[in-house]
Amino acid sequence: MEAYQQRVIDERRLLEEKIKNLRVFIASKTFDSLDKQDRELLGTQASIMISYSAILAKRIARWQ
Repeated sequence: MEAYQQRVIDERRLLEEKIKNLRVFIASKTFDSLDKQDRELLGTQASIMISYSAILAKRIARWQ
C-alpha cells in the first residue's frame, strides 16, 4: 500500500468518527436549543461530510 493510500484510509476513519459525533450532537437537546440557522448549517455540514466519506470509500475500494 502506498503512503497516500494509507493517508486516505486514515482520513476516512477520522471523518467517520466526526460524523458519528456530529450525529450524536444532532440528536441531543443542546442541538434542539440552537438557533434555526445553526441547526440547518450543522445538518448541511453532516450531509456534506457523509458525501465526502462516500467518495473516500469509493476511492479506497478501487485500490482493492
